[in-house]
Amino acid sequence: MTYQTDRRDQKLEMLEVIPSGSPAVNQYYTLTAQDDNYSAAFSGSGTTTLTLPAGHYFARCTISITRAAASQNIQFELELDGVSGDRIGVTGWHNDLKSDYAAHAFTLTTSGELRVKVLNIENSAPTVTSNSRLWIWRTT
Repeated sequence: MTYQTDRRDQKLEMLEVIPSGSPAVNQYYTLTAQDDNYSAAFSGSGTTTLTLPAGHYFARCTISITRAAASQNIQFELELDGVSGDRIGVTGWHNDLKSDYAAHAFTLTTSGELRVKVLNIENSAPTVTSNSRLWIWRTT
């Protein structure tokens, strides 16, 4: 993604988060922050909801799985303040690859709540691994 601005004083900030847990359909992953260089505070690490400060954002989530059968897949999305994101993610996308990503670009004028929601489970749920990641890039 290219992000251009006329302002030279803007800095690109990033938050790395690990989604975990085994939520059911219409439930949410637990989000644990790993690293960030945000200039403004966020909250909610270790819960299902990250509260983000004002800014311009691009978020991308990849869920890594281990499964016993090719038919164990999930469909997931990023949800901002209860509204679905731009791109839905799925596991088992093509040639039995393990994951594909969900993404969302958005602007917050105040704070907002971001979550990773399970939309559907095919057959039975696979095991989510610690290689799953949610990256959230921010500029002011």
